[in-house]
Amino acid sequence: MNVLNKTIKTNIATITEIDHETLLIDIEAGQALELKDYQQTMDAAYTLGGGVKYYNLANIGEFTMPDHEARIASISIEGAKYKIADAFIIT
Repeated sequence: MNVLNKTIKTNIATITEIDHETLLIDIEAGQALELKDYQQTMDAAYTLGGGVKYYNLANIGEFTMPDHEARIASISIEGAKYKIADAFIIT
């Protein structure tokens, strides 16, 4: 894997561009993923790619759950603005 060393840290996640079409979203364990956290992730994706769409590989930490608003945002058209698809690693 070619790591480009482009990383952004948010309140509960680290977002890294691992190649020109894939983001690794590493979310800390034991967190409540809220809408504001999801928005920070979208902002990071825009900052890293300048608006291009990515495949998202999300490593969800143990006991981390998104709240209702974050889930709705993730599946909305607006929430998919910078993604091609999501894949989740659940630990």
